[in-house]
Amino acid sequence: MDGNRATGPFGQTIRQVREATFRQLCLPAPALILVDAGEKRIGRAGRITAALPGQILLLPEDEPLAVTNLPPEGGHYRARVIPIERERVETAYERLQIARRPSAGAVQAVAPGARSRETFETLFAMGDALPSAIRALRVEELLLWLAEDGALLPLAPPPSITQRLRNLMAPDPGSEWTAGRAAKALAMSEATLRRRLRAESASFAALLVDLRMAQALSLLQGTDLPVGAVAAAVGYDSPSRFAVRFRARFGLSPREIRA
Repeated sequence: MDGNRATGPFGQTIRQVREATFRQLCLPAPALILVDAGEKRIGRAGRITAALPGQILLLPEDEPLAVTNLPPEGGHYRARVIPIERERVETAYERLQIARRPSAGAVQAVAPGARSRETFETLFAMGDALPSAIRALRVEELLLWLAEDGALLPLAPPPSITQRLRNLMAPDPGSEWTAGRAAKALAMSEATLRRRLRAESASFAALLVDLRMAQALSLLQGTDLPVGAVAAAVGYDSPSRFAVRFRARFGLSPREIRA
């Protein structure tokens, strides 16, 4: 059974000492976020969804979001994140035969019941150590308890070349990606890839930068890696160049995120 044990970090704790808003963040997979301290606000399509300590946010994938983290007075913002595979979402909801779901892109915040909170806490604490098959069942259990609380993740977004490209590059955004390499992996020509991206008002270069900056933000908020190591992990040989790009994207330097 050890051969099926999940590898890599399962959940992530996010800490932040000063208020900041991060725009145009797209998650590669749905996520559940439990706010422990401070407040989190999610902006989408002109609407703000807020979560206070003890509440859980249910976030969709492939949707540009404006994310604001507000630390409590004199303290740090803190939240825990559990990523959810789309397959787990659909399998769990099939068990309940749920007929009506929030529309694609919808964001929800819920005050979880005791069983939902307990399941989240247990899964977050044990996720890294669980065999993958058992962890999948625990994730589905959490989704089912949240459904009992009236909180459902939205429908999957319509299939798009942008999402396929995100799924391809998100596991390793720091790799030496080129449009030609990505097109080959997606079994199409580079010209076809660029044409289909233009049809979705997207571009390869912008998408790659978005993925790298989102990964850098996650590493800065959730790990103790030095800034230089974060820069290297997302494909930048020069920490100073990375810092310039990061500030231009988020309005704060990498060191200010941790200040």
